[in-house]
Amino acid sequence: MALTQPVEDPAYTVTYDGTAIGADISDLVTSLTYTDVEHGESDTLELTCEDRDHRWKRAWFPELAAKLAATLGYADGRILNCGAFELDEIAWDGAPDTVKIKALATVVTPTLRTSQSVGYDATTLVEIVETVAQRNGLTPRHDIEAAIRLDRVTQNHERDLPFLCRLAEDYNYAFAVRGSFLDFWSIPALEARGAVLTLDRRDLKAFSLALKSQDTDKEGTVDYQDPDQKQARRGKDARQAAPGDSHRLLKRVRSQDLAERQAQAHLHRRDKRQLAGSLTIVGEVRLVAGINLQLTGLYQLDGKYHVERSTHRLARGGGYESEAQLYRVEPA
Repeated sequence: MALTQPVEDPAYTVTYDGTAIGADISDLVTSLTYTDVEHGESDTLELTCEDRDHRWKRAWFPELAAKLAATLGYADGRILNCGAFELDEIAWDGAPDTVKIKALATVVTPTLRTSQSVGYDATTLVEIVETVAQRNGLTPRHDIEAAIRLDRVTQNHERDLPFLCRLAEDYNYAFAVRGSFLDFWSIPALEARGAVLTLDRRDLKAFSLALKSQDTDKEGTVDYQDPDQKQARRGKDARQAAPGDSHRLLKRVRSQDLAERQAQAHLHRRDKRQLAGSLTIVGEVRLVAGINLQLTGLYQLDGKYHVERSTHRLARGGGYESEAQLYRVEPA
C-alpha cells in the first residue's frame, strides 16, 4: 500500500492598528516576508498585495506609523510570532497594480533620531545601556557582565542606535531594538547554547557555504594608555589555528582586562565568518536569529552553526520558505 504524506497548510495573521485584517486581504496578498536580525538592524515585515481595483490608493490608503503585527506558520498550530511593527514605507507599482507595505520593529522616535553629546565617566556598560534605554522609554533586556567598568565613554554628536551598536561590537554583544525592548545579549553565550534543530543535507532546498581566509585574522591587539602609569600598553587575543594577519586597534580603555576584552571581541567579529553562508529550507518556525542549529550530511562542513539572520517568506504559488544567514561555531 502506498503511503502518502499530508500537505502542510501555511497560515498567517495580520493586524493593523489592533484590527485583524488577514481575512480581508487574503485574496490580495501575493507575498508576506518577515526578516529577523540578531544585531545592528531592525527586524522588518513586508507585505505585497494586488491593487487592481485601486482600493489601496483610496479607502484602504495606509497610514505611515500605523501599527502592524503578524504571525506566520502552519494551520496545525506551529506558529512564529513575528512581533510588533510600525509602518515605515508604502510603495505603489504598476502594471499590474500592486502595493508593498514595509514595517520596522524598531520604532524610530524623535529621541532615537536626535544626536546626543554625552560623556559617561566612571561607569559600567550596564549603566550606560540602561541609561540610554530609559532616555528612549525602552525596557532593557540583557546579560551584560557587571564587571565591565569603563573609565570614560564619549557619545560625540551621535545618535543612540549607532552609539549602542558600537559599544556592543566593542564587547562582543548583539544589540537590537524590538518594539519597546532594548536587547543586549552576549554573542559567545548565544553561540554556546545547544542546537535548537538539526538539518540534514536532504532537508536543504539550497545552500551556499564558503571557507575563506580573507577578512579573518589570527591575532588582535588593542593599544591603550594606562591612566595610572601614563604609559602605552597593549591587550592581545589570538587564534592559533586561524589564518590571516594581525588586526590592531587604538582605543581608550582603562585597563589591561578591557583591552583584552576588546581585542577578543573585534577578533571574533572578523574571524567568525571563516566558514559561513546561507541556506533555504521549507518553512520552519524555529529558524530565528540568535539560535544555533546542527548541520549534518555535508561531511567536513558538518557542525553547529549560529544564525545571524533569518527570513520567512510566504508567497502565492511558492508556499512557505525559510532562509538563514549563518556561520559555524563548532565543527562536528
